[in-house]
Amino acid sequence: MSDLIIVKIDKPKLASVISICHALKGKENFKSIIEQKLFELPGYFQTIITNARNSSKPASGFTLNKLFDIESDFPQNPSWVEEVSNLLLLNIDRNYINEDLIGCIISRPVLSPLTRRLLQMGTVELKRRVDNKPEPLTDWARAIPESSQYKPQLKILESFIK
Repeated sequence: MSDLIIVKIDKPKLASVISICHALKGKENFKSIIEQKLFELPGYFQTIITNARNSSKPASGFTLNKLFDIESDFPQNPSWVEEVSNLLLLNIDRNYINEDLIGCIISRPVLSPLTRRLLQMGTVELKRRVDNKPEPLTDWARAIPESSQYKPQLKILESFIK
């Protein structure tokens, strides 16, 4: 039973593995299987990200919550935390970060090393985005379009456009 083998991983199979581990996490008999699946998790995420075509979401919010629960009960070493954090944030999609990842993290009563690292990385990314304020173009001059339909509006804007 300890040799649970995943031949070809995809998002639904990963979600199933995490859900099964979540369901078994309180049972002492399955501790070694859960530890083995957690050890293999970075490889699973890497495979999913490599095979992803259009989606930058390696896991749903539901799956992430279960993963965070498991990781709270089975703390991992810092290199695992760093690797999984980097994989979860590899293709940063704003909606994924805002809706799935951060929503799951801030709903946690206690932060684990993984959620703490993800929150730290998300904060750094958000700060980077906020600190890079857009700047106006140095040359606002534009040719006035030829249009009889908008002639009165263009006359009003003429001094601004030139």
